[in-house]
Amino acid sequence: MSITSPTKCAHSTLINHTSNTTGVLLNTNGSSKYTINTWTFDGTNWTLATGTQPSVRTQAAMGYDETNTVLFGGHNYSTYLNDTWLWNGANWTLAKPTTVPIARSRHAMIGLKSNNSVVMFGGARQDRGLLNDTWIWQNNNWTNVTPTPTNFTNSPSGRLDSAMAATSILVLLFGGVNGSHELNDTWTWNGLNWTKLTPATSPGIRSGHSLACDGTNYILFGGKNSNKRLNDTWIFNGITWIKQSPTTSPSVRNGAQMVYHTGLGKTILFGGENGVGNLNDTWAWDGSNWMRLS
Repeated sequence: MSITSPTKCAHSTLINHTSNTTGVLLNTNGSSKYTINTWTFDGTNWTLATGTQPSVRTQAAMGYDETNTVLFGGHNYSTYLNDTWLWNGANWTLAKPTTVPIARSRHAMIGLKSNNSVVMFGGARQDRGLLNDTWIWQNNNWTNVTPTPTNFTNSPSGRLDSAMAATSILVLLFGGVNGSHELNDTWTWNGLNWTKLTPATSPGIRSGHSLACDGTNYILFGGKNSNKRLNDTWIFNGITWIKQSPTTSPSVRNGAQMVYHTGLGKTILFGGENGVGNLNDTWAWDGSNWMRLS
């Protein structure tokens, strides 16, 4: 199957918006300029959405609050951002919350359907310091819900390039990099507290990997371990991680975007970077194998 693809990109964002998979694609053009485009994917075709766009940026994050797609932060090459944008399926609007998290990039966000919220964790500040705060977007405002006292037993450590996915009630966070080395710890967020899990088997340390949830299992793909890019596929069943053995897989990459497409009933992976350049291929995971769509 051949489909029109968005332009090559890495470190953009891809989430479910109602019945569609909606991606905000932020691409570097040259050394200091970014463009921003919004694309939708219906399970067969990518379509470039028209309408108002957020200001240009990269390494932002998004989640869906059951009403709007919520975009926060990133950086525009020179400045880290702390603005919040909402996409209603047609246009982006700059939100005006009364409480605003500190500017950041390379953070993680995911929607939590059970309470119509978006969870945000970590990332890096303008001074490159690492964050391990937890925020909730709900009712058009941000609330800091970081557990206190904040320590390594009740909250993940400060990190960037981690990945989060969620069932309707539970968020899973895996890995990332803490400034000196990659991580492979597994955490859950139940809406009130973080819990560190101790699965019998775990994927190797990595950052910039992709994570999605099909409602039952969590699917992890690729990422980067130091300078080695990966293309392994893992499933977390709520108890342990299980390495998959597909006959076909996407090539090695980090910074790819992945989401479970509810209408298609498959997990969609798009783009990323392979150390040579950015990618714009689209793949589908059916629970046992990968199939390239474009």
